[in-house]
Amino acid sequence: MPYASQAYTNLRTEQGIQISLSRTGTPYDNAQAERCIKTLHYAEVYLCAYQNLPEARERIGQFLAEGYNEKRRHSALGYRPPAEFERLIAP
Repeated sequence: MPYASQAYTNLRTEQGIQISLSRTGTPYDNAQAERCIKTLHYAEVYLCAYQNLPEARERIGQFLAEGYNEKRRHSALGYRPPAEFERLIAP
């Protein structure tokens, strides 16, 4: 398992990064993140022919900021986009 290698663990610790893995026997821990990645692939990545890495980063960033966070409704958030949901719960 590469995520448990000593070199990886040491680098993480030095950088102050906490690891996030599913608990044993709990396949649902990362379901929301996996769904986000699937949506990103189908709604952006598979539809574009990026010329280079900077263009890909820019376009994907735009998709996440403008499409995913501002427009796409999420059932877990009462069918609101994440940005709208955050504005509702912000103090």
